[in-house]
Amino acid sequence: FKYRQNLKDDLRRRFRSEYLGQLSRKQPCLSRKSTLRVSEIVLMGNDNQKRLDWPLANIVETITVKDGEIRVVRLKTANGGLVRPVQRIYQLEINSPIEQKITKENRQENFDPLDITKVTLLLSVIKVIKRE
Repeated sequence: FKYRQNLKDDLRRRFRSEYLGQLSRKQPCLSRKSTLRVSEIVLMGNDNQKRLDWPLANIVETITVKDGEIRVVRLKTANGGLVRPVQRIYQLEINSPIEQKITKENRQENFDPLDITKVTLLLSVIKVIKRE
């Protein structure tokens, strides 16, 4: 059990330092609100913490208003559930490869070992988070 806990902590530390350190900081825009999906892993932005320390969360529900826009999301974190405005939610640049349909030609033409490492690392972290 202790080995598994150490492995999980190392994986989380590595994900935060390698992936989140390279993540470009983009301000949320109106067109991005409609792309938020239930069960997507996101970062919860906080002005009082460094981006590397922002908690990860899973979107449980998207709440739309009368104009049809998603303004608020209900999130599940390791410490419980929260409701946050979309302006404080940051999507990860790499989404689950299961949902993405990449053709064989694209994979061969745009082969980048760093991207494969990022995807592998992200998938490992997502599996660990979903177990919690």
